[in-house]
Amino acid sequence: MSETLSVTRDGYEKFALAFQVVQIADLNETLKENGITDKELRREICARHLFGIGNFLDQYWFEAEGNKVYPMLSFSERFIDIDTDLSTSGTHYIKDGCAFHESAFGNVDYFFDELDEDAARIPRDAYEDDD
Repeated sequence: MSETLSVTRDGYEKFALAFQVVQIADLNETLKENGITDKELRREICARHLFGIGNFLDQYWFEAEGNKVYPMLSFSERFIDIDTDLSTSGTHYIKDGCAFHESAFGNVDYFFDELDEDAARIPRDAYEDDD
């Protein structure tokens, strides 16, 4: 089966930055659940983790079973499952000039200072059938 995928780089950064904030919120909650009550320590752990993941996405490759690949985070307008016809999945956003590692610390500041660690202020939800 031949499927056509609609791909763009336009608008990627806004999704990438929002995704980082979701990651920060989830990691922060995990740290709280595991007894790390010190806010500054959680903040530092989140910042270092986000920077490391961001740096890996921005600059590294890895090998799996002899295949060298570069990690790529993309976003789509619809949920994609194993049987999804990609030609009906809407636009897919792939990396533009966004540098994940450069935005890590700013997004940590945003989550801890502007959102005051309130993950409920981050619009997100579980997948629901689009049909």
